[in-house]
Amino acid sequence: MILRCIEGGDKIPGETQFKVIIAEIRHLGDQPTSIGEAGLFLGPLFYASFNLPTNLDPQELAVFHCRTKHNQINNKMFFLNHKPLPDILEPHPKNKNEWMMDIAIVPKGWLKPGDNYIHIGYADERYDDFIVDNLVLWFKIKETDSDAKTTTEPKPKVVGKDIDSLEDLSSLDVDVLKESELEDENKSEEK
Repeated sequence: MILRCIEGGDKIPGETQFKVIIAEIRHLGDQPTSIGEAGLFLGPLFYASFNLPTNLDPQELAVFHCRTKHNQINNKMFFLNHKPLPDILEPHPKNKNEWMMDIAIVPKGWLKPGDNYIHIGYADERYDDFIVDNLVLWFKIKETDSDAKTTTEPKPKVVGKDIDSLEDLSSLDVDVLKESELEDENKSEEK
């Protein structure tokens, strides 16, 4: 099978950016030595502030994702700008020793340019020790004048292209062709 990339196609206005909030293992709970690989022990509460750019588009959805491990009880709370964000710290009691990916959609209007805040803690006194890592926020920024000029470009034939950035990667259409299909296409181009 041959992978062929063609540049162009429909583009979604605006640009997606990301912000890394936690890049190292953080251990929440009440027993500092209960998890062997636990990284930095924080106790029962984690708080962080982070800045978002002035061209953030707060009227677009955003996405938080992180990795968690040892999360067994459904009593974790994740607040974004003092609002509870459900679904991101769901328990996974059957897989307590495996890393799990948690993802949550951030509703429109919850983020703002400048300072934003998250709090992670417990809804009750059951401090189920768990670890969180790689907390990342994906968000959209507002379209600039240069983005608005065209939203659809013709699909020129480009076979093989060096990918230097996420923008280059996001602008590619990918077709997977069987080798016989590629030979047929090459023959028709030669005529």
